[in-house]
Amino acid sequence: MYRVVETTSGQIASLAVSSETSSLALLNAIEQTVTTLSAVAQVFDAYTRVLGEQRDYITASPLLVGQYIDPEDKAVEAVSRVTTSFCAAYQKLEEQRASVFEDARLQAHHSEALLDAYDMALAALSGMIDAWMEVRSAIITRDLAAEPRDDEGFASVDALLADLHGE
Repeated sequence: MYRVVETTSGQIASLAVSSETSSLALLNAIEQTVTTLSAVAQVFDAYTRVLGEQRDYITASPLLVGQYIDPEDKAVEAVSRVTTSFCAAYQKLEEQRASVFEDARLQAHHSEALLDAYDMALAALSGMIDAWMEVRSAIITRDLAAEPRDDEGFASVDALLADLHGE
């Protein structure tokens, strides 16, 4: 009988140590995830501010006919590639956020902290993607406005439609 109690006592102690280690590891992982997502959101927000400044600079710069910002569309194409990449990252973050609901080890307050952190990172990433698209749009708009024009425009909508129809 004594050995049974001793073995059970040892098993309980081992289980307690194991449980404590697992709980601490989980808490550490949650804290690291929240910290990392917060830092990533701050980086995205910083890029968004810089991109907003670039957009404003492009739209405010003097327009000179024949002078283009991106004559070969290299910047426009690069922005398209980077936004596609960031959209994929957004989808991955959404999937990771969804996994919070599937983890049975998480208590309600753990889930809330993780969901808030993912929401903050997703919002910041979305804002940065939008800012990239605004820069792209500003470049395209600016370069289109810099196109030389031979005609003076159309006197009316009817004149425009007649021109479009070849009349």
